[in-house]
Amino acid sequence: MFDNAKPFDPNQTIRKTSSDIREHYRTEAQKEEEPQIIGVLAKGGMGTIYEAEQYLPHRKVAIKKVDDPTDTTLQNNLIQEAMIMGSLDHPNIIPIHRILTDNPENPSVVMKLVQGSTFKDQITKGLTHHESLQVMLQVCYAVEYAHQQGIIHRDIKPSNIMIGNFNEIYLLDWGIAIDVGNPNLAIEGFVGSPSFMAPEMISGNPQHVTEKTDIYLLGATLHYAITGKSRYQSNDFDELLKLIEQAKPIVYPEEIPVELGKLINQACHKDPQRRPQSVSVFKQKLLEITLHWEAIQLIQEGKNRAKQCFVTTSKRIKEKLFQKARKDYEYALRIWPESTSAKQGLQFLLCHMISYHIDNKEYYMALHLYDAVDIKDPSFKQKINSLKEQLGHINQEQRRLVALGEANDFQSTMESSAKIAMLIGLGAIICATAANIYQFYLEITVGLELLLISSVVMMLVIGWLMYFYRSYWLKNLAMERMCSAAMGTLLCMSLNRLVALQNHTDVNAVLATDCFIFAFGTLMIAQIISYRYWISIFCCVVGLLATFIPTLALPCLSLISLVVSFGIWWAWRQN
Repeated sequence: MFDNAKPFDPNQTIRKTSSDIREHYRTEAQKEEEPQIIGVLAKGGMGTIYEAEQYLPHRKVAIKKVDDPTDTTLQNNLIQEAMIMGSLDHPNIIPIHRILTDNPENPSVVMKLVQGSTFKDQITKGLTHHESLQVMLQVCYAVEYAHQQGIIHRDIKPSNIMIGNFNEIYLLDWGIAIDVGNPNLAIEGFVGSPSFMAPEMISGNPQHVTEKTDIYLLGATLHYAITGKSRYQSNDFDELLKLIEQAKPIVYPEEIPVELGKLINQACHKDPQRRPQSVSVFKQKLLEITLHWEAIQLIQEGKNRAKQCFVTTSKRIKEKLFQKARKDYEYALRIWPESTSAKQGLQFLLCHMISYHIDNKEYYMALHLYDAVDIKDPSFKQKINSLKEQLGHINQEQRRLVALGEANDFQSTMESSAKIAMLIGLGAIICATAANIYQFYLEITVGLELLLISSVVMMLVIGWLMYFYRSYWLKNLAMERMCSAAMGTLLCMSLNRLVALQNHTDVNAVLATDCFIFAFGTLMIAQIISYRYWISIFCCVVGLLATFIPTLALPCLSLISLVVSFGIWWAWRQN
């Protein structure tokens, strides 16, 4: 089975002897002088491209012929294009298989058959910006290679870019290309596509065309890919030429990344010296944009959120949008630290929020954001310092108001004042209970002397309590007022009873008057403890009852003592 004389190599392909096929294909090749045309693929300015079948080797190819065999200029242009394309061996340039000159009156060019659609058609159908950039990168590789071979395309546009069915990218139509090594063969006159033409092409002088011209055409093609329309448009030819000569920069909408718009305007600058110095430089910038596309998308999100942040009047929504936009810009800068638009967008956002915080007297927030700004604005620093001085005066006033509030804050003395109030209330209940036992159970008439003694004793008890807790009420106005109200009430009651004793006034009348004194005392306490004056009103109503029914004077005063004690305690707990 194997030739034992030869060493065995398991990595070598095993081949068998087949029948002689040379005669078979020689016979097939003799059947035709050129590939057999099947149908028309496309028509161009120079001629028609046909689909054809080639037998040796057997494959489908494309054949380009001029439409007018008698036009020697077109024939020369076709041969010149084929020679240029044939000299360019690059994956993004369609290879030329043969140039058929057997029929001098109608030469034809056989090339690789590419099935697909033009870049222009794909843009119309809806390519994304990122997909368009990927196509343009492949075109840049082809143009860069051509320039290294001394070839200037001179007619780059979306309809001259083919996207194959397997995503192959080809730069087509080299019919008016210039071979720098053979300038005499260049087509002279006004040639090119007006909608994409560079300003220096208008003269029609091939010597004015340089590699910078192709860079302009790449920029104009990229503009069409991004916007879906030509860079300069007019139905009037003279007006269109005027627009091309002026070559004014385009202001792109916000949805187009700033870096991309800047690159297109630079490539399409009126002065060729202001354009990127080579296709390699243009391609590198385009590659950076493509590689940093995620960062660009984040920048776009940041811009949209920042725009909403600038116009909203809601503090909560503004802060939320600011934080999200800031994160978008900061994440973009992590991916692409050199991004100018991310840096500028972040700085503008921070400056807006600094102004917002200054306007809202938020010193620390403004200062914190100012420290994060790269480019320091002296006016911001001056405003922040001025705000600090203003807040210094405000803080002094705030401290004064806080001290005043603390002095009148009943909450801070609730624990200590509760003990005093409990003892005072307990004393009032004991006195009232004892008086009723004397009056109704022991049937001993309560006289003015006993009433005076009881009120004086209560005054002494409160005086002792005020002295014992003086460290509390001397520091707090609310507690001081509380003790003063209690002491004042008992003092008025004692004086009322003393005057009645001197004038032999009826006991019931004195007790009725005490009810009204209670009402005024609770009215003073109501300024400290909020119970809406209902206890004072109750005392007045009961006092009127004691006035018109004297026999109920002592029970009425006793009821008031109970209600006032429990009522104030309840209101105390609510505070």
